Amino acid sequence: MKAPLRRKLILLLLGILTAVFTVLAASALILLQRHQENIAQRSYDESGLAALQARLHFDALLQQLALLEGGLPGASLDDVVVQYDILFERLEALPTRPFYDKLLDRETLAIRDKAFAALKDEVDNIDRAAEGETEALAGMRARLSTLNRDMERLAHKPVQVASELRTRTNDDLDAIAKWFAVVIGGFIVSGAAFAVIVFRQYWQAEARNQELETLTADLKKARDQAEAASSSKSKFLSHMSHELRTPMNAILGFGQLLEYSELDEQQSVAVTQILNSGRTLTHLIDQVLELNEIMTGGVRVTVETVMPSIIVDDVMAMLATLAEGRAVSVSAADDFDRKLTMVTDRNRLRQVLLNLVNNAIKYNRPDGLVTIGAVRVADDTVRFSVRDTGEGIPLERQYEVFEPFNRLGRENMSIEGAGIGLTITRELVHSLGGSIDFVSTPGQGTVFHVDLPVKFTP
Repeated sequence: MKAPLRRKLILLLLGILTAVFTVLAASALILLQRHQENIAQRSYDESGLAALQARLHFDALLQQLALLEGGLPGASLDDVVVQYDILFERLEALPTRPFYDKLLDRETLAIRDKAFAALKDEVDNIDRAAEGETEALAGMRARLSTLNRDMERLAHKPVQVASELRTRTNDDLDAIAKWFAVVIGGFIVSGAAFAVIVFRQYWQAEARNQELETLTADLKKARDQAEAASSSKSKFLSHMSHELRTPMNAILGFGQLLEYSELDEQQSVAVTQILNSGRTLTHLIDQVLELNEIMTGGVRVTVETVMPSIIVDDVMAMLATLAEGRAVSVSAADDFDRKLTMVTDRNRLRQVLLNLVNNAIKYNRPDGLVTIGAVRVADDTVRFSVRDTGEGIPLERQYEVFEPFNRLGRENMSIEGAGIGLTITRELVHSLGGSIDFVSTPGQGTVFHVDLPVKFTP
């Protein structure tokens, strides 16, 4: 079964189960409500019946007393005692009936208490009669007959109230049934709306998924084309490097031969310009190829334990001539940690510092300063800093610093360079697992910060 069809069937099954569950839950709630009301109604009826039975036993007691007083056939002292005991127990237990207090008002409850108190007054007489003293019952019927109207009310009031409660309960149940019908209808409508929304969302999702698949295929095709173009570009640059280096080496070679020849002053200047231009072009070719190698993931990192102080000394020695020619002083910072060691790629770190210090010298002012620092700023981080006293970078162009081939408006200056040194430096720092940033104040200078891990694992 296909995945879209399977998902549709699952959604349909969920919709049906939701509707069935809603109906069953509502039905169960209605049945539970009815069951609770039926229990309450039976309790009302039982309490009302108990009050009515008390009335019947009261009449039976008076009848037995009348037969006994008249000496009529069927009179029995034991029957009188039995009827009294039953009536006494009925009245005593009447308040313990469930919901009994809901069936009687305060006046009727007082009648029950009055009748029970009257029966308790006759306990001694009943006990004597039970022992055979018939005369102990004399006047008992007359005394109890005064309760006749009260017992009538006591018997019929609960029945009347129970009937009213039954009617009210039925009305309430009808209202509840109608309300639940509305609720169930609302659930059904909501479920249908939900199902429509879900299926609509599903169909839209399917359409978007199809569009996404198409877009993904197009992107994959574009990526493959871009990779092919990048590969072609790399091959082209590699080939052109060879094609350019060969004649360039010849130009430099012949230029050097001319340099050692007997030349007049004008010819000597021309040869020097040829050599300087050739070396600049060769350096530019090397940088372009290096940037291409970095961008295509060709950076190889070989880590070892190194001392930054040794690398910084090498960098200062390599750039001493450039610094002297531009009247710039290069030195280590006062807080430079010469005992610091770290695990990283020696050559890549040297190249990073060379690029930063080279820029700091070239873009400095005469008699300017370049300060190189290296300190441990955390347990696992070493911060290198290169500070210069040059003109700084304009605030509105600082975001362009790491863009390739961007010299920030200094293209027409006498400073050599193609504007890709910082781009290469940033990528090299990233390849060493670090980060690079800078702070520049126009008119005061710039400081570049390079944070590298103390122990780098490629």
